[in-house]
Amino acid sequence: MASNIQRTSPNYWKLKNAFLVPEIVNLGVKTSVKGVDILSLIPEIRINESIDAGSMLTGWVEVYDSIGLLEGMPLRGEERLTLVVEDAMKNLRVWDLFIVKIDNVTVSKVNDMLIYKLHFMSFQSFIANNLVITKPYKQMTVTEIVSHLFEETYTPRGVTFPEYVPPSDADQGEIFDTTKKGLITEASEGFVRLVIPRMTTTQAMNFLARRAYSATSPSAAFRFFESSTAFHFVTDEYLYKTAQQLQKIFYMTAIDNIVRDGSEFIHEFNNLEQITNSSRVDTMDDIHGGAYNNRVIELDTVQRIANLHQAPYNYWSNRNRYTTVSNNDRLVDRHTVEFMEVYSRPDNARTFTIVKDYDDWEEIAAFQNRGQTHYKDIVQNSVPYRKHLNSITVEAVGPPRVDITVGDVINLSITEINASGGTSKNIQLTGDYIVKNLTRSFIAEEGRNHYTLVKANWAEDSTNNSLTSLDRINNWARDLGNIFK
Repeated sequence: MASNIQRTSPNYWKLKNAFLVPEIVNLGVKTSVKGVDILSLIPEIRINESIDAGSMLTGWVEVYDSIGLLEGMPLRGEERLTLVVEDAMKNLRVWDLFIVKIDNVTVSKVNDMLIYKLHFMSFQSFIANNLVITKPYKQMTVTEIVSHLFEETYTPRGVTFPEYVPPSDADQGEIFDTTKKGLITEASEGFVRLVIPRMTTTQAMNFLARRAYSATSPSAAFRFFESSTAFHFVTDEYLYKTAQQLQKIFYMTAIDNIVRDGSEFIHEFNNLEQITNSSRVDTMDDIHGGAYNNRVIELDTVQRIANLHQAPYNYWSNRNRYTTVSNNDRLVDRHTVEFMEVYSRPDNARTFTIVKDYDDWEEIAAFQNRGQTHYKDIVQNSVPYRKHLNSITVEAVGPPRVDITVGDVINLSITEINASGGTSKNIQLTGDYIVKNLTRSFIAEEGRNHYTLVKANWAEDSTNNSLTSLDRINNWARDLGNIFK
């Protein structure tokens, strides 16, 4: 396994614990197999997290089985696996996992061991999605329903969770032991009446997320997801706001020229060694996807009329509601106002159709079979929000630090990327990002975190913001001409 190279390599990792136990032991069934330590059998681990709706923590470990574990135990896909990993700062992360699949079983070339992969998900997600839910709810907000459902399914009574006791080490960093994860929620508005129609727990949470609304949330776009630390039922801007309030923003750099001999260890640990701006601009998607114009046709079955709601998006009036930087007046949009006025119009806007089978008056709606759903507001707010604030996507690779999880906010500072080089800040890519996807790769003596990051805002303007978009373009062309004189 990994040798003791912390303080010299930021990519150091060490598997501190890997204990496998049949779940029937936790259920009280008598068995001669109490558990087995497989620490020395694992050369590679992969753990995946994502904030995409309903995503669960998943992954696999590769096993070099020289002790006959597969056939001798035997392994049935009914086992709990506790993993504890240490990073270069000696922080520890504990995962409580459940084996759900065994595949790629092969025999080594010298026929002295079996090699296979044990695929897992978090144990809490396993027990929750073992249930199929058909249940009515009324006179509750969506967030209240989610909290009630979470308590019943993810933390049911009688379920045991492992307790990791770390070794007494004076140089030990922070310990992230959240094997029994809680739920972080953002309040939604409006009492709803609904029936969850025979769904797994994850499907039910996605079903509820699409129906959650908050007037204080610019996007009205809730999502349910699992990180290594907790389960979340929140909007993206809630994650940004909370990170700022708790002062939990990870400040990192990218592709800096660092002396990699250990003398700049902290800088290396906070530096992303590879970065790709995988999504920058998609003009056709902006025009036809609803980023600047969208329409909602509301079929009112109570009054027997159809209403058309137009929702042109004004970046300049909305940027103060969305962004995380302090000087919002310096922000610029990815498209010029003049361009979008010509090419993104109501006639080519993305169109949604919804059915409204309730009355708007609160005193009447309270006695109807269907409460207010806010579908129109959710659509008109969430579509342009997601299009604008997820417009810049970055794929990055960095040290295998265990303190970062999906949903965290990284403030990324990137120097200008151009042919002539330089040290000035890249205003398009520098800024706050939310960790959308995270794959932890631990292999041999080194590990990596593979990130998908989405930016909180488009760009900070380095020019005079009082100028029009066309003035900026003309000034740039003039300056470029001076360079080649």
